[in-house]
Amino acid sequence: MSVKPPSRLSHFAELLFDSAFQPFALGIRARGSGSRILLYQSGDVRVDMRMERSCSDRMNVTGQIFDMNVPDQVVGHAPVSLVEGSRSLVRTFTNELGEFELNLPMYKDLCMAFEVEGRQVLISLGVADATRWTASE
Repeated sequence: MSVKPPSRLSHFAELLFDSAFQPFALGIRARGSGSRILLYQSGDVRVDMRMERSCSDRMNVTGQIFDMNVPDQVVGHAPVSLVEGSRSLVRTFTNELGEFELNLPMYKDLCMAFEVEGRQVLISLGVADATRWTASE
């Protein structure tokens, strides 16, 4: 299964929040939990994600997609792909609440691609680089 190659309709989402840079806001317990909270935005589309290590080289990513222009704001049944270059490694869909879940390898050259209203929103998973996780994890 392949994902559409990036085009002018593809947009990289901007990172708005990363809990790795806010360790005291989450408290001591959350800091050592091995999880991170991330918030991205591209236009009116927001992606709220939680990344948790499942072992030393893999992580679970759960999240929810929101479209700020629609009444209930969630983006249900949207395609979500894990992409390496122009190749789709894994593809799933959000549920009716806009939620998704993936287990994926932890390395820098991956992107997540979300298809929302005919355009592709990309998120670089370089943020998953192990150097960004706290030493206690």
